[in-house]
Amino acid sequence: PTRGSRGKNREHMAKSTDIQGVSALYVDELKIIDMCFVRDAVTPQLAILYEDADMMRRVRVYQVAKVRGELQLVAQTSWTATTAAARLVALPKGAVGVLGHAYLAVCHADGKTSTMATGTTDVCGVCWVDQEQRDRLLVADSSGTLTLVAFGDSVPETSRLGSVPVASCLTYVGDGCVFVGSHCGDSLLIRLHQQQVPLEAVSLGGVLARKTAMRESGSFVETLEAFSNLAPVVDLCVVGQGQGQKAAGSVVACSGLRTTPALRMVRNGVGVAEIAGTELPGVLRVWALAMGGSQMDVDSQTANRRVLVVASMAAHTVVLGWTEEEEDLGDSVEMAELAPCAWVTNEPTLAAAAASDGCYAVQATVSAVLLLDSSGRLVSRWMPASGMKICAASVYGGQIVVAVGATVHYVEMQAATLVCVATSVQPADVSCLDIHAWEPGRQATHVAVGLWAGQSVHLLTLPTLAITSHLLVLPGDGGLPRSILQCTLGGTRYVLVGLGDGRLHHFALTPDGFSVAEHKCVTLGTHPLALTPFVSRGALHVFAASDHSAVLFASATDGRRPARLMYANVDAMDVGCVAALHGSIAFPDALCLVSPGRLWVGRPDPVQNLHVRTHALPAWAEPVRVAFNQSVYGLATVHPIDDASEMPWGASALLHPDKRPVEYGRFSVLDSQSMEVVASLLLDPFEQPQSLCAVSLQGAAGTLDNVFVLGTSVVMPGDDDARSGRLVVFSWDTSGRRLNVVGEFAAVGAVYAVEGFRGMVLATVANRLLLLGWQPRKQPGVHKQVSSHVYIAHDVDNELVLLCSQQTQIAALSLAIAGDFIVVGDILASASLYHYQNDISDTGARYRLVPLARDAAGVWTTAIGAVPPPLAHNHQGLLPPIIDDETGPAGDRQKLPSYNDAFLPPSCNRYLVSDAYHNIIRLASVQTEYQPADGANIQEHRLVVEGRWHLGDQINVIRPGSLVMDIPDPEFPDCFRPQLVYGTLNGSIGVMASVENGKLGRILDRLQVNMAQMLPTPGLWSYQSWRAYSSDKRDCDSFGFLDGDLIEGFLDLSTEMQQLVVSGGGALMDRERRDGAERLCKLEYWKSFSKVEGEAECRCLAQMAVSDICQREGVSLDFVKRLVESLTRLH
Repeated sequence: PTRGSRGKNREHMAKSTDIQGVSALYVDELKIIDMCFVRDAVTPQLAILYEDADMMRRVRVYQVAKVRGELQLVAQTSWTATTAAARLVALPKGAVGVLGHAYLAVCHADGKTSTMATGTTDVCGVCWVDQEQRDRLLVADSSGTLTLVAFGDSVPETSRLGSVPVASCLTYVGDGCVFVGSHCGDSLLIRLHQQQVPLEAVSLGGVLARKTAMRESGSFVETLEAFSNLAPVVDLCVVGQGQGQKAAGSVVACSGLRTTPALRMVRNGVGVAEIAGTELPGVLRVWALAMGGSQMDVDSQTANRRVLVVASMAAHTVVLGWTEEEEDLGDSVEMAELAPCAWVTNEPTLAAAAASDGCYAVQATVSAVLLLDSSGRLVSRWMPASGMKICAASVYGGQIVVAVGATVHYVEMQAATLVCVATSVQPADVSCLDIHAWEPGRQATHVAVGLWAGQSVHLLTLPTLAITSHLLVLPGDGGLPRSILQCTLGGTRYVLVGLGDGRLHHFALTPDGFSVAEHKCVTLGTHPLALTPFVSRGALHVFAASDHSAVLFASATDGRRPARLMYANVDAMDVGCVAALHGSIAFPDALCLVSPGRLWVGRPDPVQNLHVRTHALPAWAEPVRVAFNQSVYGLATVHPIDDASEMPWGASALLHPDKRPVEYGRFSVLDSQSMEVVASLLLDPFEQPQSLCAVSLQGAAGTLDNVFVLGTSVVMPGDDDARSGRLVVFSWDTSGRRLNVVGEFAAVGAVYAVEGFRGMVLATVANRLLLLGWQPRKQPGVHKQVSSHVYIAHDVDNELVLLCSQQTQIAALSLAIAGDFIVVGDILASASLYHYQNDISDTGARYRLVPLARDAAGVWTTAIGAVPPPLAHNHQGLLPPIIDDETGPAGDRQKLPSYNDAFLPPSCNRYLVSDAYHNIIRLASVQTEYQPADGANIQEHRLVVEGRWHLGDQINVIRPGSLVMDIPDPEFPDCFRPQLVYGTLNGSIGVMASVENGKLGRILDRLQVNMAQMLPTPGLWSYQSWRAYSSDKRDCDSFGFLDGDLIEGFLDLSTEMQQLVVSGGGALMDRERRDGAERLCKLEYWKSFSKVEGEAECRCLAQMAVSDICQREGVSLDFVKRLVESLTRLH
C-alpha cells in the first residue's frame, strides 16, 4: 500500500543502496497507463500507453538519447488506441502489442497497425511462456478466463485454456507451470496441458478457485496447489468465544470478488473431523492396537490386520475391533465387540499396547498384566505379590512398568514370557507413570514417575529403576500429577506433567544429561489432563486431553536455533482420553477419542495456527454482510443481472429499459453446520443491503429472540445517493425452519450501520443516529407467504418505532457501543461520542441520545470499535513505577514526562478508529469539570488521542471477540486480553489485545524499540518511518501501540542475538555514555512530538531510544522470553 506523498522511505532507500547514475527522464504525458521497452531496437526505446485530455488512449514510443551529456526521451512515433487499451507487451522486430477489452492491436515499427478480436474481457495479467522466443503470451481477464495468444508470421491466434481466479499477476515458472496470483480469490499454481484435462485433475486442491473450472468441459488447466487468500474481507462475525461461549472463537468472513466470492471460516488451532462413532456410556480411557493376522488368516493365505480398541470403564472393559484387508477395504469397516477370549473384561484396564510388531498384545488391569497373542489367547501372566492391586501402568512394546502403591515394578517380555526385572520403592504412592523411548524405534531407557505426595517427578533408569534425577520439582501450589509423558519434540527431550487442575508443566532436559534446562507451566483447561503421543504427517505431536484440549508440537527451525514448544487449541470439547490408531489402513493418521458417554474416531487437521474452510457462493455474487444468531447465519449478498430482459422479480416489462436495475439484493439464512441456504428473500428493485446484525428485541409481551435486522438503501436511476432505505426485521423459526419478516421501518436515506442495544436497535441513517424500539403496533401488519420457507408475517403486537434521533456530521458509516456510550464513525469527520439517557416519569419514558464530544481531526473513517474496559483487579498495575533516571532530576528544566503520563485513567472508555490512510487511532473519553463565573459546575467530555499507528492496510470491519480460549497464563494472569478482531482490504485477519499491566507493557515497548533499531529490516526500510502515522493533514511518529508481529520475532533470534537486543548493545558502550545518548534521543523525540500533538491533548513518552531492558526494568533474558511466549498465545 502507498503512503501518500511522504518521501521518508524513498529517501532512506536512496541512502541505503549503492545505485549510481540515476536519471530523472520527463515526458509530457500526465496519465500513464502502462509502459514497456521495445524489443530488438538498436538504441533503447520506451513505449508508453497514456490517456490524453480528451479521454483517448494513445501509444507513443520514445528513444532514450544523450543530449548535451544528459539522458533524455525523444519522441519517435505514436498510435491511437481504443479507450479499452490496458496493457503493453514488447513483441519481436520492434513491434508493440496493445491489449484491451476483447481486442489485440499490434503496432509495427514501420507504423502499420493490425487489430484482431481476442474474446477476452478487461485484461488483468499477462506473461510470456518463453521470455526468449516471446511467441506465446498468456492473458488473464476480469472474467477469470485464461487465454493463450500465439504470435507467428501470420495473424496471431488465440486459444481459451480454462478458468482461473481473476488474476492480479501471472508468472510462468517453467515446465508448463504458471503461478496465478489473485486478489479476488485463492492464488494457484497450475500446469498447462496440450490435451484436455479430466475434471478430477482440474479439481485438485479442494479450494474455491477450482469451482468454475469444475463446471466446464475442455479445460487445459490442472490445479497443482492452492494458496489461501481472504482478500478482500468486507465483513466478518465472530462465532464461539466472541458470543459468550467457552470454546475458542472462529471468524466467518465475507471474502472474494467476481468469479470467486465465498464465506471463509477461519479457526484457530486443530480441528478433528469425525469419521465414525458410537455411544458407550461410562467410558473413561481408551487404547488402540494394530494386531497381525490370526491363525485362521494364515490358513486362508490372506494378509489381514486386526485393529482393536480397548475401552475401560469404572468396573469393566470393552474390547472392540475390526478386520482390515490390504487388498480391499471397501467404503466402510464395521466395528464389533470382540468374541469371548482371554482379554479381561470384568476389570478396568490401566494400559494396553501391541508388542513384537503386532504379534502380541499386553493388557494391564488392576490385578495382573497379561500377554496375549493376535488371536486373543493367553500366553503369559504376571501378578503382584500378595494379591495387591495395581494402581498405575504404562506399556511400550514389550516393556511394561506398573505401580503397586509406592512400589514400581519393571516387567519385560522375554521369549513370550513376562518377567519382572527390577523393583523400586518410591517415597510416596504413585499417581502416574510413563515408559517411552526418547527416539522412535528404540528401547525405552527411562521411566517417569509422578507421586501423590511431594512436589517432584522422578526419572528412573532402566532396567535397574535407579533414580536419575530429583530436579523435576513442581511448585507447591496444590497441583497433583495425573498424567506424565516423556518424549522428544524438535530435538529436545521433554518430560510433560499434566495436573488435575488442567495445568501442564513441561521440563526441557539438557542434551548431555538429565538436568532441567527449562521449566514452564501453562494452563490448558480446568479438568485433569491426559497426555498421549501421536504421529501426524510424519511428525510427533502430543495430545493433551481435557475440557479444553490442546496439541503440543515443535516449531519449525532452520538449524541455527532450537525449536520451540508450541500449543494449538483443539476444537473438540470435553475430550477425556485419546489413543492413536497407529498401523490402521482404514484410518491413517486418525485418533480414537473419548467424550462423555461416547467413543469416536476422528482425523486431526494439519497442526498449524489457523485453518481456513471455504464455502463457495455463486459466481459474481458479492457477499456484503454476515451475522450469526445461535444456530444460523444471516447473509446479505448483491447479485448482477446478466440478462436485462429477465428480472428476478418477474416485472421487467413494467420498467423502462434505461431504468432497469443492473443488480439485485438478497438476504439468506444458512445452516451453521452444512452452510447450505435454508431460506432466502429477494429485496425490492434498486434495493441493496448495507448493514446487518443479530439482536434480541425487548417488547411489552416479552423478548423476541433469533432476530436479524437488515439495513438497506434504495438508489434510483439518476440519483447519486440513496434517498430512502429500510430496516427489515427477520425472525428465524427454529422449529418450523422458516424465515418470518416480522417488521419493517422506512428510513430517509441509506442505513449504513445497525447494532443491537439494550433490547432495542441503534442505526445510522445518512447523517443521523436513530434509536428504535420494539413497541406496540399502531398500524395493521402484512401477512403473506413468499415461498415455502419465507413468510411476511408482521408481528401483530409490536413494530419498530423511532424513539429518538440525533444528527451526526456528514455520513455516519459505522458505530460501536460501550455500555451507555455510543461512538459513531463519520466518513469525513472522524468519531463522535453520544450518551444514551432514559428518563422515566409518570408520563412515560423519555429516550435521549446526548452528544458529548467529537474528534476535531478530519479523518476518513473506515471502521470503528469499542475497547472493553480493563479488569477491576488490574487497575492498580496499569501504571508502572517511575524510573527517575529516565525522566531526569527534579530541578532539571528539561525533565521528561514519565511513561505513566502516556495513559489516561483506566475508568475512561477507549475506542479504535481506522482511516482511509491505513492508520489506527486510539481515542479515550475524558470527563472533566470546570466552574464558570456563575458558580455552577459543568461537566465536559473530550476525545483525547492516546495512540497513532500505521498498519499499512485498510481495515474494513472491527468486531469484539477472540480466536483463542480465554485461559489465563499462570505467570502473567489476565495481563494480555485479546478483545477485538479486524478484517482488512488485503485479506488480513488481525487480533487487537490490551496489555493490562504497565510494567509488562513498558518492557514490551522497550523490546519493540530495540528490535526496530538494532535489527535489519527487509529492503533496509526504516521501521520507524513505516509505522509512523501519516495522512493528508498530519504526520507524526507512532505511539501508544505495540507491534505484536515484530515482538514475537524475538523468539526466532539466536540466544546471542536475543541477549544483544535485550541489553540494547550495552556491551558496546559504557553506562554513562549510553544513558546520556538515550536521554538526548528521548528529549529530541519529546520536543518534536509536543509540537505535533500538543502537550494539552495527549502526553506520551514512547521509548524511542535503545535501552538496556534488564538494567532498566530489573528483569532477566529468560523473563523476557517467557513474556513474549505468553504473548504468542493471543492468536
